[in-house]
Amino acid sequence: MLIIFSTYFWLGEVSGRILLPGDVTPPAGQARVILEYRATQVPELMVSLREGGLQPEVVFVPKGATLVFRNDGRLVHNLISTDPQFDFQSGRIDPGQMERHRFDQVGVIPIGSRINPQFQGHIVVYEKVQTADCDADGRFHFRDLPPGPYKILGWLLGTGVQPKSFELQADQHLEFTFRFQAVGEAAMAQSPTWLDNPVAPNMEAPPPTEPEPAPTEVAQTQPPPEQPMTQVREPEKKPENKTGAAPQGQISGQIRVFESDRLDRSFNSEVVVFIEGAQGPVDLSQKYSVQTKNKTFAPRVLAVPQGATVWFPNSDPIIHNVFSVSKPNAFDCGRYPKGAGVSHTFAYPGLVRVFCNVHHEMNAYIYVFEHPYFTMADGDGRFRFANLAPGSYQIKAWHPQSGIISFPITIQQGDNEPVDIRVNLSEPRIRPHLDKTGKPYPRNKATSY
Repeated sequence: MLIIFSTYFWLGEVSGRILLPGDVTPPAGQARVILEYRATQVPELMVSLREGGLQPEVVFVPKGATLVFRNDGRLVHNLISTDPQFDFQSGRIDPGQMERHRFDQVGVIPIGSRINPQFQGHIVVYEKVQTADCDADGRFHFRDLPPGPYKILGWLLGTGVQPKSFELQADQHLEFTFRFQAVGEAAMAQSPTWLDNPVAPNMEAPPPTEPEPAPTEVAQTQPPPEQPMTQVREPEKKPENKTGAAPQGQISGQIRVFESDRLDRSFNSEVVVFIEGAQGPVDLSQKYSVQTKNKTFAPRVLAVPQGATVWFPNSDPIIHNVFSVSKPNAFDCGRYPKGAGVSHTFAYPGLVRVFCNVHHEMNAYIYVFEHPYFTMADGDGRFRFANLAPGSYQIKAWHPQSGIISFPITIQQGDNEPVDIRVNLSEPRIRPHLDKTGKPYPRNKATSY
């Protein structure tokens, strides 16, 4: 039967690697993972229509499922999707009547009523079978998965298939490792026949080449809404020392934020500090979150490494639509209700301005860096950098209401002289901007500049 939840839960994740002996990664394009959601599908599922909305309020169904909408209230309804990208609308459904609809478009569909403006609900349509090709490190990742039974297949060209079955819980992140024997050139001639049809593979694969290990639970991808994720204040990975000097340097400093020539410590934690000219590998193990709460983004300013994924959970009892038009990191999370969330991976360095398409006064900033030498000042305005190769750099500080403050520094081995940076706020907190379609927001007192 289909699995239905009366409230929106945290979706789960599955990730892992495919490896050869000696932890060698397979050649590009020769490793693939298939994930199948194993809950048994029924032809139809009943959803009740009440005065306030769908019951349950959020319904999860696989692609191709049919829902039967039954009006158990006293009002007439005419259901529509309030997001124009989804093609859904019902006819007139009088009390006691029913109407069927098949859902073939994947996504989170917000439901309203042409007749009753207070009516609301959401239908989440997901793919039953997903595929992922491994990256250059042999890694794969499946996000936003509903809890339930799954079967995962690791496949390496010329070696066969390793299947694993598991149960994914709400708000859980499971990690799998598939280990294969070395691949001979003659064995790479053909792939399994089901691989040519990844939408409907033969899930009864050959037995695994090694005993099936239990999945290992790793850190959750998204935190509880009441505890937005913060970031590491200091890079943990030691970058390559291009100068050849074994000892490296450290530098700390103090941010002082002024608004109208008055010192204001409330802005300290919104200041991004970074070292221009420093190089090193980024660490993508940290998890990041920006939640919507009280019609604001928390945190309002976030700094992340290139390739990081940020989770946007909604903690408000209203719908939000987080988006950005900052190219090349533009994204659109769509509309989603309380308890739901959408993630986005920031693949390019640069500043990303984030807004809500429903509420003009909501704004946030995500600064993406291609090196590990960045941090957020703490509540007292302090910051520190370690593992810097000796040399000349530019240290820079940025706040969305100040622009970039920059001056040169010279790093020597060991501790260096602390720096003091003054940040003057001169720009408005909310700058004029358009919605995601390029049109002005409806103006009222709450959304005035």
